[in-house]
Formats: sequence, C-alpha cells, structure tokens
Amino acid sequence: MRRAYCRGANPDIFHDDGHEVTAKAYCQRCSVAVDCLEWALGRNEEGVWGGTTDAERRALKRGGARASCPGCQADALFSDGVAQICIACGLSWLT
Repeated sequence: MRRAYCRGANPDIFHDDGHEVTAKAYCQRCSVAVDCLEWALGRNEEGVWGGTTDAERRALKRGGARASCPGCQADALFSDGVAQICIACGLSWLT
C-alpha cells in the first residue's frame, strides 16, 4: 500500500457510488492495482479496489470467459480452457 497511487486520497472517493469514475481513474495510474484487486478479491471488500467495483469483482469470482480484463480492461487475454490470463497485467481467473 505504500506504493499505491491513491495513498493519501480521500477514502470516500473509493466507497461512494457517485465517485466511481474518479476512483477508477486513480486505479488506472497505479502501479500496484493488480495487487490491490487480488487483495480485495480475497476479502470481499466494498468499494472500488484495483479498478473494479463490488459487482465487477463478484462477476470475476464467478469465473467465465470475458472479452476484456476486469482489472485493466485490456482485451489481450489468453485462455487454456481452465483459466483466462490477461497478457497486459497478468491477472488470472477461472473460466
């Protein structure tokens, strides 16, 4: 968290639905957004974490094939039939 771009930002930005676009903008600039997303996935956190909303993380946990990465929105995905991996950021999930 020491390297997070949002460090020092008002936490309300990440927990108020009216600020979702602003929160995601912080995440797009962050070098540790993937780590943040993985942390939130393991803890059922609320708000925007790693560039994803609660609903987006629930969908990610359900698995399934996607057209773009829920972490960085890249469309460069690799699938081996069991998991999908984002080539751009390295995030992976079960299909």
